[in-house]
Amino acid sequence: MVLYDIEKYDDSLTFSSDHVGKLDQGSDELSYDCKKAIHMFFEEFSQVITLLDWDYIAIEFWFDAGHLYLFPEKIVDKTIDFTNLGATERLDPYFTLCLTSYLKKFDAFIEHDYDKFSENELEAWHFENCKEVFGSINLALSDSTLSNFILNALNRKQIVFRYFGTSREIEYGEKTIAMTD
Repeated sequence: MVLYDIEKYDDSLTFSSDHVGKLDQGSDELSYDCKKAIHMFFEEFSQVITLLDWDYIAIEFWFDAGHLYLFPEKIVDKTIDFTNLGATERLDPYFTLCLTSYLKKFDAFIEHDYDKFSENELEAWHFENCKEVFGSINLALSDSTLSNFILNALNRKQIVFRYFGTSREIEYGEKTIAMTD
């Protein structure tokens, strides 16, 4: 595992990783870093999170910054359609995973290739990179040891993780974890 620059604050954890999430026969290096970071986050903040009123765990990937954010979120008004979920409130604590390899990938693309592609091609490239990262998270959350740890730590039978991009215009999917034997 290559997590580094781990910093703890009162309401957050920040990690860095230089792995890319290329899925190869059911595993990838980024998923291992995600497992470790997610475990450390819930180990550190589960007591705080259990006291909050929240609906799901949101995960946002800000590709242009190379940052992945994870935090509990509450739906506060379903009549306002900011995300297809309604108006939501981001709750603390949260974690940030700085994916340095994706930031380098984005910066190199902007510097060398940006003018060579149409807007649709840029969106497709962005979408593929986001899917790659969320695939690594899915893989990490599919680990029954991690999922059971999270569920026990938060005293829940089931938790939904929802995946978004920076602007939240696209929901990239979700992963529901439930207790296994």
